[in-house]
Amino acid sequence: MCVSVVNYDTAEINYKSKTTRISGYFEGGSWKEILTSSSLYYFGKIGVNYQRGYGICENTELGTQFGGEIGGEKEKDGTPYTIFGSYFLRYIKIGQKAEDHYISFKFALGGGFFNRNYSFIIFPLAYIDMMLGFPLENEKLTIYGGVGIFSAPRLGLNFHFNKFSIFFQMSSFTRDYFSFKLGAGCKF
Repeated sequence: MCVSVVNYDTAEINYKSKTTRISGYFEGGSWKEILTSSSLYYFGKIGVNYQRGYGICENTELGTQFGGEIGGEKEKDGTPYTIFGSYFLRYIKIGQKAEDHYISFKFALGGGFFNRNYSFIIFPLAYIDMMLGFPLENEKLTIYGGVGIFSAPRLGLNFHFNKFSIFFQMSSFTRDYFSFKLGAGCKF
């Protein structure tokens, strides 16, 4: 939950084609520290994400994804402080055309760093997302859900308008963690 990854992508795989995506987002939410106390924290962050992929065959894309974010966090009645982090991932996306949509699975593995309240943490990072893209020709909507290590399960929607997209993502661990992400991106 230290650094949250955004999946600004499509389910479609572009064979023999490079795809570059850059996005920015705002994330807000709350989390409850359950190991050492029952403190409730609120946070807000802005972040950027860069992704570059290449379709090596009709059903497989390989790529790189990295990003960073900075923001603030505050205990319910405490002093606010700055948080920031970054991540780097390699991914493989495997997909297939269905009758009227695409279905893909994206597997990513890498790591990152995070600074919270003067504590610098380096950690491994991995996730898997399942993506559905509609319609089959010229994908306009991508729905995805996923899980990762050190991150809450997430559900997202990406709306694509030619080269420009907007996206929403929600993550939650019952009442102990909740976040909502809103962003926009561009494809090159």
